[in-house]
Amino acid sequence: MAREDGDGGNRHGVQEQGDGVASGGGDERAAGQQDVAVGPVGHGGVGGNAAAGSNVKKRRYYSDDLKIAIYQELLAKTHPPVLHRGVSKAVALKFGVPLRLVQSVWRNGQDYGGIEGVRNKYVKNCGRKKVEIDMEAINDVPLGERKTIKDLANALGVKKSTL
Repeated sequence: MAREDGDGGNRHGVQEQGDGVASGGGDERAAGQQDVAVGPVGHGGVGGNAAAGSNVKKRRYYSDDLKIAIYQELLAKTHPPVLHRGVSKAVALKFGVPLRLVQSVWRNGQDYGGIEGVRNKYVKNCGRKKVEIDMEAINDVPLGERKTIKDLANALGVKKSTL
């Protein structure tokens, strides 16, 4: 390291080197080199947030039609239940999808009953579940007891918000 008196040498008059760069006189950094603060690796840079960046991986949901077409292509090129070597890679290249998607479509189709096993479960398994109210039960309530929503809810034994 350079001494404070600025001569750039150590006790024996030999200049020290660090990180492959020779350090000469005291103010070489001021002539064009700057200290750059480097943040922790993998945390989105200096002071950045990795989740706020544009490189955040987002899950893709492929359509049922695409997955059914992939499964039918796999069935056409093989003798179930054996998927031959290279078939899934060829199908992935043909449809322009990841190899793991093709393999999961094949596995789901074989394990869960063909095309029904390939379809997305997302539609059935998300959102608020609907409460079914029989319209005949509403018609069976006398007109005097269903003039207001509160009266109808009391007659049917359900909450007002359910109606």
